[in-house]
Amino acid sequence: MPQWITGRVDPGTQPTVVLLPHGTAWAAFNRRLHLGMDQITDVPAVGSVRVALHNGVGWRDIEAVRVEAASGTVDVDITSGDVKLSLQTDTAGVTYAVETW
Repeated sequence: MPQWITGRVDPGTQPTVVLLPHGTAWAAFNRRLHLGMDQITDVPAVGSVRVALHNGVGWRDIEAVRVEAASGTVDVDITSGDVKLSLQTDTAGVTYAVETW
């Protein structure tokens, strides 16, 4: 049965850090990060989220993920060795969900 870690990413320079379930109990599980945006505006809301993953030794896969309020979620795969992730945005209304199954 899937388990979820959810929250919002506050806009600004301070990143949102999420600790991921890891270790031998989670080694066989798949994990995925879902990013979405909930904004109601006259102009379609578009933003960018900086995503970085940490494997216990160092940060990797730093990328900017484009999110749009009208397009649903954007998914980012998380490997079994990742122990935390960092999310940073300048856009209001961005939320995250880490799915483990």
